[in-house]
Amino acid sequence: MTDTYPRLRPLDLGALRNLGLSAGLAAAAGEPPAWPSLIQALRADPSHRLELLRALAWGMDDLDRLWWTCIAARLEEIASGRGERSQALVLSERWLREKDDSVRYEAFRRSREEGSRGPASMVGMAAFVAGPSLAPPDKPVEAPPPSLPFEAALGVLVATAAAPAMGEDGFTHVNAIGLDVASGADGREPARNALAALQTPAAPASPASDPGPPTDQRAPV
Repeated sequence: MTDTYPRLRPLDLGALRNLGLSAGLAAAAGEPPAWPSLIQALRADPSHRLELLRALAWGMDDLDRLWWTCIAARLEEIASGRGERSQALVLSERWLREKDDSVRYEAFRRSREEGSRGPASMVGMAAFVAGPSLAPPDKPVEAPPPSLPFEAALGVLVATAAAPAMGEDGFTHVNAIGLDVASGADGREPARNALAALQTPAAPASPASDPGPPTDQRAPV
């Protein structure tokens, strides 16, 4: 079967079983196991939406996963109508584009300042642990535990999908963005489609209603 998800690492069913994937779904991945077969099985039943989200998050590298997290959190922020944008999210997007570590530390600081304003404010934490070191800038490098970037981003993605502003189809919207990123795109089109579905017909058009920075600003992660 053609690999339609080039941004996913080779499929490891043992690792996904450890994350809660059932034996039946693991078998649906085929022999040899393939991402398209597994994803098709997970998408066929809405009750597997969390398993799909986990599988996609595990399959991506840290930066692609963080990009997905940024786009999804931006969608939730706009849909919620909270107004002022989370600077933790803005700085996380900027770090992905520029890879300036001072920006990553600032995203972490803003995330702590903003607290529990919503998933967008949590992204700064996910960006921080996706970087090369958890130590202060003037200290020796302290690499994050290998699983920490996955766990941090997964927490934001689940919180985003479950947020009231995302409606009953929150997991569907977040997974659609993830699938788009996994396929090699940037996630912006499904984010726009989700926003259109979430907004009421009477909602006025707004320049802010555009999840994600311009495509040409995305870092080639």
